[in-house]
Amino acid sequence: MMGKIPIRKNLGLEKTEEDALCFIREYEPPEGFYLGFSGGKDSIVVYDLVKKAGVKFKAYYSDTGIEPPELIGFIKRNYQDVEFLKPNYKRHRSFFGMVPLIGAPNIFRRWC
Repeated sequence: MMGKIPIRKNLGLEKTEEDALCFIREYEPPEGFYLGFSGGKDSIVVYDLVKKAGVKFKAYYSDTGIEPPELIGFIKRNYQDVEFLKPNYKRHRSFFGMVPLIGAPNIFRRWC
């Protein structure tokens, strides 16, 4: 029979979070943070950290029109204060209009 696996009670995550909160507070710009929010795990964590830090910020989601409706619904249900930005297609081409001109975004060419 194998011995018990030791359970680590503190991996330092609380310290890491507190360090992040101090950093956010120290570098808060006078106008507040502009938070680009995608609805993904990284955006959710950053959103949570700026909320916990108590700093001024505004979160924006750039709606390209190609995201799955489930993602849009998730953001609208859970992050009502996130402002949706839609491109002006009269002035700028849509995602699908740009692909034939400059190619699809990839690891060497990021544009969307």
